[in-house]
Amino acid sequence: MKHKYTNLKDLQPDQTSCLYQRHIKDTFHASLGVTLLVCEPGYCLTRTKIEPQFTNATGAVHGGFLFTVADTTAGLAAIHSGSEGTVTTVDSHIQYLRPALNLDNIYAEAEIVKDGKRLAFIDVQIFTEDGSALVKGSFTFARLVLPNSKVPTKDDPCGCQ
Repeated sequence: MKHKYTNLKDLQPDQTSCLYQRHIKDTFHASLGVTLLVCEPGYCLTRTKIEPQFTNATGAVHGGFLFTVADTTAGLAAIHSGSEGTVTTVDSHIQYLRPALNLDNIYAEAEIVKDGKRLAFIDVQIFTEDGSALVKGSFTFARLVLPNSKVPTKDDPCGCQ
């Protein structure tokens, strides 16, 4: 996956977007420190600040944490694809390419490969500020419409109203 954005250090989130507003209300994402930088239909880029509690005994970022960041970023791309409803992960595959050591931030980029009526297939890569790949993965999400929940619709693409 070739990175869409290269000047990562200076990239700031679009705090006016409804998906950003929905994202910051999610307490799970907030506890991870995942910041939504860019989200376009079928594509999302996030930045995550690495805290000591996210590292393992060797000082590397824990693989489970990296997986969660990849899943979160892929899910944001799936939600923002223009389809109605929300999504849930139904399948995933991840490869750890190198240890994530001595990092202040990691970046995750997710891009929809195929977006169907019921399933979305997404490729994700986690990398460092200089573009070195740490993790690559593929995720499959099922599309759901849950009763009485705030989910994206054609009139409210982020489920914020």
